[in-house]
Amino acid sequence: MTARTLIHDGDHGGDDFITTLMILGRPDLFDLRAITSNFGNVPLDLAADNALRALALGGRTDIPVYKGAEKPFRTPLKGGDDAHGENGIGGAVLPLPAIKPQERHAVDVLIETLENAPAPITICPTGPLTNMARVLERAPHLKSKIEKLIIMGGGGGPGIKGHIKGNITKFAEFNFYMDPDAADYVLKSGVNLVLHGLSTTHQLLYAPDKHHRITSIAPHGETLSTIMRAAEHLDQKNFGENGAYIHDENTVCYLAHPELYDTKRVHLSVNTDPASPEVGNLIIGDEDPHAPTELVTNLNNPDAAFDFIADCLQRLFRS
Repeated sequence: MTARTLIHDGDHGGDDFITTLMILGRPDLFDLRAITSNFGNVPLDLAADNALRALALGGRTDIPVYKGAEKPFRTPLKGGDDAHGENGIGGAVLPLPAIKPQERHAVDVLIETLENAPAPITICPTGPLTNMARVLERAPHLKSKIEKLIIMGGGGGPGIKGHIKGNITKFAEFNFYMDPDAADYVLKSGVNLVLHGLSTTHQLLYAPDKHHRITSIAPHGETLSTIMRAAEHLDQKNFGENGAYIHDENTVCYLAHPELYDTKRVHLSVNTDPASPEVGNLIIGDEDPHAPTELVTNLNNPDAAFDFIADCLQRLFRS
């Protein structure tokens, strides 16, 4: 089987960091061509630095990192919630490698890469969707060159915990809250996409009974566990869970094992009214078998999803 050509577009807090490492751990499945950075969990420069740290930790400093959006698509920059700590990775101490981000802007590179690609490319956006909105605004003809966007963002959908809407406000998930206009633009653009929202990512918890699976991965298990627990304090405070939710990693799990997830084709949009308390809220419209947008509605086997995450990390560091 040929590895899937992949670009990771992220804001490289803890869950983006682990997502990158998962991709690196399965070169038989994924051919990671680039990381494009975005503001979000941390400012743009730190997001790019954390992407470089992930690549260095995974022994793949040959993969380029490009800096993209440092502010939202239409509106002023909002403050985040520091969910992943000041350095974005839960305080884990990892030196900045000697490699640097590339000089070219991420949006320019994404457009050029898609234009020149011999076959459609899969992109995993795991932060605010600003880079992707700018690509689709400037080059809407390239929608057909995107095989799929596998996105983490938004709330909504049934899941096993009901209609979970927000983790930064009552109504909004963090990525969509930070740039609701970009999220709305991408969801309405007609590009093929699969959206993983909170009501399904909240089915996957890094709880104490799972810690040993990660901490036992030599030689970086304790560091990996620290990064995966970065937002644990907020998940305990806001949702009463004994552990940290696993969000962005679901995008890679889905690509490898789509059978673990239920989806439905449905029209999606986002509340973009800055004066509304519901700004950033994912709006789930009518089901439509012809809609290009798929919403993940359930994670059928959380244990199997976690096993895949752990296996990717074990393979990476065993190699």
